Amino acid sequence: MSICSSGINIPILSGSILITISDAHPLIQLAKMIPWVQFETIVMPDLKQSTPKCQWWLGRKLKLRIHLAVYILQQLYNKTDRQIEYDVKDNAAFCLFCGSNIVKNWHAPDHTKIETFRSRLSPTTQQLLANELAVLAVKLGFANPAKLDVDSTIQEANITYPADTKLITKIGALTHRIAVFLNKYQSQYWSALIKEEKIKRFKHSVNLGIIRKNLRSFTFIARYATPNNVMDFQEMIHRKTVLWITILKESLPVWVYLKELPTKANKALPWYIQSSIKKLARLSGPIMMDSARYIYFGVAPKRFYSLHLEEIACFNKRKLNKKYEFGRAFQLGRIGGNFFFVAESTDVRMSDRKSLPSVIETHQTLFGKKALESFATDRGYYTNDNRAMLENANLREFRLPKPGVSTTLPALSTIEGTVEDKAIIDAKIETERIQQKLSCRESGIEPLIGHLKHGWQMGRSRMKSDKTILASGYASVLGFNLRQLIRYNLINNLATEG
Repeated sequence: MSICSSGINIPILSGSILITISDAHPLIQLAKMIPWVQFETIVMPDLKQSTPKCQWWLGRKLKLRIHLAVYILQQLYNKTDRQIEYDVKDNAAFCLFCGSNIVKNWHAPDHTKIETFRSRLSPTTQQLLANELAVLAVKLGFANPAKLDVDSTIQEANITYPADTKLITKIGALTHRIAVFLNKYQSQYWSALIKEEKIKRFKHSVNLGIIRKNLRSFTFIARYATPNNVMDFQEMIHRKTVLWITILKESLPVWVYLKELPTKANKALPWYIQSSIKKLARLSGPIMMDSARYIYFGVAPKRFYSLHLEEIACFNKRKLNKKYEFGRAFQLGRIGGNFFFVAESTDVRMSDRKSLPSVIETHQTLFGKKALESFATDRGYYTNDNRAMLENANLREFRLPKPGVSTTLPALSTIEGTVEDKAIIDAKIETERIQQKLSCRESGIEPLIGHLKHGWQMGRSRMKSDKTILASGYASVLGFNLRQLIRYNLINNLATEG
């Protein structure tokens, strides 16, 4: 598909305004570069499977060219659903990019439909779209797959700092919400069951005020406690214990009542209350027990970090400005030309050592088994198996440093020995020079990851479920590659004109 026109007529009170968009506009050039047919082939299976009963041929027809273009623009500029809806209606270049001159009965989609379309795309599909742009960059001559640098980064989840006092307080607040609803609306949903005496009338309440008062009391002493002061530490333990006991005392009658509810009574409630009851039944016991173990023993066998997210891990990369990060890890590959591809995230932690084979396999799948010639990464990826894998790959050069081993060699002029000895040392110095060159190249991936984290959602996701957070990490790579395509195309056009 291509952009055929560069003008849009906008009607006003007594006439119309013609807005002309140059063919050299970056979005027009990007629209001409994107393989729309191939992208539609990638997303079509998800759209077919996400319809009711998989009957995708029924109902209102979806104009895929519009929604796919809006999704691409949203990731390119890191817009929210309402922001991108406004921009598509307001910006003439956005309209042309979304096919206003080639799609029959074109319209700007509502923000709810934008969210629906994005939610229908699986995380794997969004990963394929991001990686396909790296392949496109190679085809256009903007990128070189022979050079590969690998590093990992942490995408923070959409949660507050997961202190155990906050989590148990949220358990109390969730119990309070359910109790308020049942006290107010139980006659509306359970009138027949109460009349038949199949369930008892709900008469419990949760004093959320006293829970929050005890939380503020603990927070105050924790904020102003003197480090390594035994008395302050004991006072913190005491106030945390009071908070824990208060939540248990206030919430336990509600938990017991909800546990004894028959299935019929539970199904009669609204879906959001059913969801809250299921969440409370699944998490209240483990979180309260882990909090008790942490209070009395200082450790917990399993830490919970959120009530609405499960795929979260705690990372400590010993950064000066950020000691702990809570989220999931992504393995990124940077090819020559500064384009990223992302390996499939099969685990929340994605250990560097264990993930290197999957990154190499992803590169081979995208660019071919013989495309890779030069490879570099840091010490975190070293294992004997990984080194053997790289040695057997017949690369021209690679860097996989062993932790704790220094390879610095003395200058050749300070070495005394035979000519053969000096030849061996000369070869080693040449090897060290190559390693230093690869080390400098590999360190260049860090500022690119900084752009990826601050310009898109790789730094901190806006999404509120495990699936959409994973997808937003892949979409961040998609947005970065789109920006790189625009930049290289602009440089190429300027060089051609010059």
